[in-house]
Amino acid sequence: MRVLLTNDDGIDAKGLWALYEVFSSVADVVVIAPDGERSGMSHSFSLLKPVRRKKIRDNVFSCSGSPADCVVIACMDKETRPDVVVSGINKGPNLGTDIIYSGTVAAARQAVLMEIPAFAVSLADYSSDDFSSLAGFFYKVFPSLLDVWIPDMFFNVNAFDIGVDSRLVFTRPSRRIYTDSVKIMDSVDSSKYFLVYGTGVSVSAVDASGYDEHLELDSVVVDRGDVSVSPVFVHPQVHWKASELVNNYREG
Repeated sequence: MRVLLTNDDGIDAKGLWALYEVFSSVADVVVIAPDGERSGMSHSFSLLKPVRRKKIRDNVFSCSGSPADCVVIACMDKETRPDVVVSGINKGPNLGTDIIYSGTVAAARQAVLMEIPAFAVSLADYSSDDFSSLAGFFYKVFPSLLDVWIPDMFFNVNAFDIGVDSRLVFTRPSRRIYTDSVKIMDSVDSSKYFLVYGTGVSVSAVDASGYDEHLELDSVVVDRGDVSVSPVFVHPQVHWKASELVNNYREG
């Protein structure tokens, strides 16, 4: 089995190499990761311009593009096309609404769009550099999760910390409400610069349509010390409210 490891934190990120440590002894591992930080790029994709893949050593490459580019490049080359993609370990959470913005998650999504099983893995703790515990836990549950994978879906895995009592819990994504602020700076040429930064996050439930309503929210599970695994489908599901809206529409 060939495993592609990628991320959005860059080729030198500790979380990436924690995964390499656990997978390299049992699988054919290829690493293709951005040559620098690509956090928050979502599913950005390079069009009409070349993307550079640079060999670092055997089966290890940096890429000038986005996380999604890394997956496309790997899949389009028969020498690196993977059987499964693991993206991470991200430094910081990718819970609920974060899925929209995350480059880590986008890499997993791109893999599934190319019909390859995929996982996005995140350590929900910006202050920690200990990725080995989560890497070890994920490696143990990886075969069982792979066994139940179905097309058009990836697994979004999050944990704050791994303790002796930590367990895997299937979840549904929460709604993350960001409290954003902006600093506006004037330039001598009359341009304005905007620095957007977050000052806090609150969490609420979202409609459970498409999910088992008895599944817990990912944020709740992570906060209590367990490992959240959310099945995320890459094709938007038709919501019953959308159907109701269409049925109620009357041309004016």
